[in-house]
Amino acid sequence: MFEFLYGGIKIKTDKESYKLGETINATIILELKKPVKARALVVRFRAYRGRRKTGSYGPKLAGGLHLDERILEKEGVFSGINEYNVSFNIPNDPRFASIPGLFGFIGSASIHWEIVAKLDIPGGPDITARKQLSVTGV
Repeated sequence: MFEFLYGGIKIKTDKESYKLGETINATIILELKKPVKARALVVRFRAYRGRRKTGSYGPKLAGGLHLDERILEKEGVFSGINEYNVSFNIPNDPRFASIPGLFGFIGSASIHWEIVAKLDIPGGPDITARKQLSVTGV
């Protein structure tokens, strides 16, 4: 949102679609226009349940299922273009598979997966990037 002030973050993954049990290899690219003092650069890999109920206008989020958080760099002054490589393992657990509902939507439960990277800037707007991932059953 405030990329015009400081710069931004890009998230690149080795693939666009994954299966339960696979490993995600990601590159976090921090591109800053000027030096920025920050608490940390943090990346999170998370899964949460989205449940669509009959008559609703979009997914109703129902809490987190999985969270893996990594601190890529601790407090300091960040500047220029920096790349960070990180890997996450997708749990090989059938509870993390989406469940199709009647006619494909009535009572369905979908699992949403994403990677979120954040440069935590004290006293100012954080720089954040988010990438949705497609994860299917085994």
